[in-house]
Amino acid sequence: QVVVLTSFKERLSKYKVLIQNIFYMFCIKGFSYTLPVINLFYLVKVIDLDNYGVIVLGQSISTYFQIICQFGFSYSGTKAIAEAKDNIRIKSEVFSTVLVIGACLSAISILLITIGILSIDRFNEISSVLIPLTISSILVGITTTWYFLGIQNIKYLTLVNIISKILLTALILLLI
Repeated sequence: QVVVLTSFKERLSKYKVLIQNIFYMFCIKGFSYTLPVINLFYLVKVIDLDNYGVIVLGQSISTYFQIICQFGFSYSGTKAIAEAKDNIRIKSEVFSTVLVIGACLSAISILLITIGILSIDRFNEISSVLIPLTISSILVGITTTWYFLGIQNIKYLTLVNIISKILLTALILLLI
């Protein structure tokens, strides 16, 4: 039994980082699914359904801009960083390239949403909701989540993600 236990411990230590990363990803996903449900019930209770519909419309529009700004970097950037492993030059090149492209896509998105607000009456009517939601989505284009996934430092991401979601929920509960 001692040999079996030692063998199990050796195998477990071999996959320690992987097991930790899986645990951290479960934590991120758990909070990502749980807290919005709390926000949903609270917002529908506090504001009427028409105003909630405006918020959902703003979220839907901002999601399109978030997709534009991310441009698949969460996959390609993560893969490139993971493949570079210890090559600092390649990591630096990938990092700066992805950030510059993300910033350019964010700038284009800001321009597009500004044109949309100025030229589409419905967008203009909901601009007080649309602008903050879109700005937060556009900022995703210049985040470095993909980098930390690539270097497998998911503990940091988990802390930032959970703290930001708890803070957002607290602000919604306090301010609305």
